[in-house]
Amino acid sequence: MLNSRTSPDAACGLKINLYRDFEYKAVARAIADLKLKNVESVMVGDSYFMTHLGRHTTQLSEQDLTLSKTLLPGLVAEVRQEIDKNEYNIPKPALMADIPGGLTPKETLAITADYIQAGADIIKLEILEQADLWPLLEVGNQHHQWAIHIGYTPQKNENRVYGNDAEEIGRLKRLLDQGIAAGAQFVIFERVTEIANQILTRHALDHGVIPYSIFSGKARFSGQSLNVWDAVVKSGRESIFFPPTAMIERDKVTTHYTDELINTCISKLLKLATANVFPPSPHHKISVDTYLSILEGNANV
Repeated sequence: MLNSRTSPDAACGLKINLYRDFEYKAVARAIADLKLKNVESVMVGDSYFMTHLGRHTTQLSEQDLTLSKTLLPGLVAEVRQEIDKNEYNIPKPALMADIPGGLTPKETLAITADYIQAGADIIKLEILEQADLWPLLEVGNQHHQWAIHIGYTPQKNENRVYGNDAEEIGRLKRLLDQGIAAGAQFVIFERVTEIANQILTRHALDHGVIPYSIFSGKARFSGQSLNVWDAVVKSGRESIFFPPTAMIERDKVTTHYTDELINTCISKLLKLATANVFPPSPHHKISVDTYLSILEGNANV
């Protein structure tokens, strides 16, 4: 996978967030029709609570945390079954499962075990500091692999862009190094500046770690993280990073969020992402002098 990422004619590696078997089936059909070989992984995440259940955050209430302990492993098992059925005879993507924030240590270990039992190949963990890596260190990776999520971590920190200067990029780079040392094989960068994305992606690849990014512009040889729901349902928020393929408002989901519409929208988004047209590069507010200082100091960050 890494060798194909860094070849001159490599297509952008893709991770696709989805939640249900019918969504995966629509994606698999699109992959088959487009003859794509760059969809490396799919992920069942706790954003299910925001998409399908209409919550406003992934910082879950006590009631939703209780629900997540059975609901999310069930969704992972549902998608696993569709992947293994492989109706469209595509290269099987790895299945990633997202640990929700707010669980106790005991509950975190339990849901990790349930994810593995449900067929997850990769477990994703949001980290803000080295101490957050404890599940990776305690569970190990005998039956699965680990992905770390850094930058904006929706369960943990402020919703803003990260990596605006050399100091902050250095902090993210050290966090990435700590994750690599603990055994992470994948990393997702969210809401980092494009220059941070470029520096961190190169660093990950140099250490044999597979990178994806979301809401972070482009980086050479980086993978992109897409979302089936966002490909179809309009977000209601202004951002160049939300897919231009979305066709319906949220209040039309019950009647219009169908296999056919999902297939139509995700097919368009897959074409755009594979052609490196989506996502666009952002207009950042970093000054020229700051940009140059980051580049000049990159060896030290």
